[in-house]
Amino acid sequence: MTLTTGFTRIFDNEALVPQSWRDSRGDGFRVFNPSLLADGDGYIMAYRVVSEALGRKIAFCRLNANLDIIADSVTPFSDHLLLDPACYPSASLSWHADPRLFRLDGRDYLYWNDGYKKPHNNQFVCAIDRHALRPVGRPLLLGKTGDRQMIEKNWGLFFDGQIKALYASDPFTVMAVRTIGDDDLLFEEVDVRGPLVPSAPGLGLLRGGAAPILWQGEYYHFCHATFYSGTSTRSYKAAVFTFDADCRTGLRRIARRAIELPNPFASDRLYPPLNPNAGSVIYVCGALRLPEGWLLAYGIDDERCALHLMSQAQVDDHMMAAVTGTAHPS
Repeated sequence: MTLTTGFTRIFDNEALVPQSWRDSRGDGFRVFNPSLLADGDGYIMAYRVVSEALGRKIAFCRLNANLDIIADSVTPFSDHLLLDPACYPSASLSWHADPRLFRLDGRDYLYWNDGYKKPHNNQFVCAIDRHALRPVGRPLLLGKTGDRQMIEKNWGLFFDGQIKALYASDPFTVMAVRTIGDDDLLFEEVDVRGPLVPSAPGLGLLRGGAAPILWQGEYYHFCHATFYSGTSTRSYKAAVFTFDADCRTGLRRIARRAIELPNPFASDRLYPPLNPNAGSVIYVCGALRLPEGWLLAYGIDDERCALHLMSQAQVDDHMMAAVTGTAHPS
């Protein structure tokens, strides 16, 4: 089958649950927020699996060229993570959220966070064995010099001669690795540009999503726009902006309008909302540039996994030229 623009795949939750977790059904399995990497003529997909009895876990599977799940490839990735209980709180050991797959200098990695925790949460990165779909070695804790936000879940890691990360979209902030330790990866800001808003008025606050992807001189960052209704209800839609391959020249195109990714279920849900403050949720966690266009991986309402193929023209239509900002090197 040849993938064409508009192709959409919404996965059956049961097919994505590892066999060893099936006895932990509890109130049912929510399976959502997938991320993708190309692997030969198929793909590797990582995603969240959540139930009351299981907790918050990450699983992997393989997809063939038609984006069908390959039999017996579903793997309980979280079960193999080597996090030292003497070094991290229990929440970090058991709460694995929002996996993002990315490739750094030819090696495959997974990035995740341990949820909404006070006084701050933690983020981790780990190399993966693409054949066994298991971690390689111990995860590294992500750190940053200087001021940080209390809750951080959306660093966009990429490789540009060295390991870098898109820390924030507003103000546009890029970091680079300062030191690599046995247990951590410490970043520092290398470019902050402001004021330079990455979206058109009314689109909402942009937060990180998929790892930035370099295509024809631009890094494409598919992310989510946050909208508020009332005093606390948040809804999420997809958006995209680009920044120059030379990160120090900043944003090239900003998000013009939200990307309306398919949700055939509308307001119908399998379960009560996982987050009581969330409205509708379209949450992009993965993006790949294929010959046919952009394949986006996203979660629907914190309970389903979906893929959708957009043409380059469709993606371009959701952006407009950025206004040049002022650089403030750290």
